[in-house]
Amino acid sequence: MDDGALNPALAQRLVDQVAASVAHNVNLMDAEGVIIASLDRARVGRTHWAAARAATERVVVRVHAADARDEVRAGVNAPLIIDGVVLGVVGVTGDPAEVDEVATLLLLALRLILDAESDQDARTARDAIARDLIAGLAAGSVGEAELAARSASAGGMLVAPFRVIVAVDPRGLGDGAAGPASPPPAAARLLRAARAVGTGVSVVDGDGLWLIVGGASGERVDAFRMRAREADACILDSGILGSAGALTDAVRGLRALLVVPALIPVGGAQLATLEAEAVVAAMGPSARRHLVERTLHGLSARDRQTLRAVVESGGSVARAATTLGLHRNSMSARLERIEARAGWSILAPGASTRVALALLADRAEATSAP
Repeated sequence: MDDGALNPALAQRLVDQVAASVAHNVNLMDAEGVIIASLDRARVGRTHWAAARAATERVVVRVHAADARDEVRAGVNAPLIIDGVVLGVVGVTGDPAEVDEVATLLLLALRLILDAESDQDARTARDAIARDLIAGLAAGSVGEAELAARSASAGGMLVAPFRVIVAVDPRGLGDGAAGPASPPPAAARLLRAARAVGTGVSVVDGDGLWLIVGGASGERVDAFRMRAREADACILDSGILGSAGALTDAVRGLRALLVVPALIPVGGAQLATLEAEAVVAAMGPSARRHLVERTLHGLSARDRQTLRAVVESGGSVARAATTLGLHRNSMSARLERIEARAGWSILAPGASTRVALALLADRAEATSAP
């Protein structure tokens, strides 16, 4: 449907849909009375004078056998009016006494189908606006002044405080994952649950199901999180964000992480606990490779596992040894060998942070290496 007119392809699809349940020929004419769709394809393109009259006068025109002429057969022709505009005319061939009720039912069916098409078109448009809004926030190009207007066009005006939830497929996360992330298998069902949260923007994008809410009930958001977990989706949660600037930072960080899913815990996480991962995700492949080469060059997989244990133990050699099932002396010997190879000590001031980032970069690049 375009500018109040039915296009022939849509018209033929409508005729095929509604005519499957009736035993009469069905025609669909445009507002000029020209047949644009019919079960009898040979009639397409012909002018139907009774339909032209029905459209012009906005009345049902019944053609009896005695009045049939100029290739117009007996039947009922009813104007299809949507929002006060005559889109076309529905024609059912047969004795008017027999097909009058059929024409009325088909007219109702067509209106319902067109209403559904219109609703779907509107939803498609809102979804496109929502995806553009998320992309704009990630790029930092959406100012606070336009946030409310653009979000309202996407389905729900956003006002502070904000919160961002992204549901993704956990099967594409963690070690060995090859990005980017993707929506959960139950995305369509979860999208309906997301829209039940209330004020906000929800859409399925290429990297996940996004829900951005503003001033919404925390209980409703938590209910959505629970539904998502029940559907085996991984949840990333920004937590409460007090300003549009914080919202922009959160969306940017989440989108960067979703490009490098190896850095995302399979069980999900609060964004605040993934600060280092977000930094590494935002670096870009060449910068990550350079960091790995500069920091971890010459170190074996076992060496890197040892360093990871120290980092995850907060720098405690004793806890790292316990994690790896090693005696403390064996752990110390490993660290000495690493220092000899790398030229630095994990226990030196500031080294732990640099090594932690390098290990994350190594994990990210391991999944993208040929």
